[in-house]
Amino acid sequence: MSLGESCCDVTVSNSQNTVFVANLPFNVDDEGLANLFNERSIKVKTAHVIRGLRRLPGRRPFRGSKGFGFVELEDPSQQELAVEKVNGATVGDRTVSAKIAQEMKAIEEIEAEAAKA
Repeated sequence: MSLGESCCDVTVSNSQNTVFVANLPFNVDDEGLANLFNERSIKVKTAHVIRGLRRLPGRRPFRGSKGFGFVELEDPSQQELAVEKVNGATVGDRTVSAKIAQEMKAIEEIEAEAAKA
């Protein structure tokens, strides 16, 4: 799917100030995610590791990290630099992946905005 292309009644576009980070160790929390950027001189507004139910063989389901998160930057002009500095970094025993986050809007939301204009 390309930028701005419609799929399943949503449109996708690049975020202006948010970075998506994948392959995080499961013990990294919001503060640890923010530190990953702060240590590289990238100013973080908010950092959020996505959590949800996880199921491991032989164990009861529990709420834990899904291994990815989103970082909102204070300065949007640092977004590409942040991706360059964080993508491929080693955290624990994992190599993390960083990309410019995608923002999705429902078609209904876009149509409502167009109707107002």
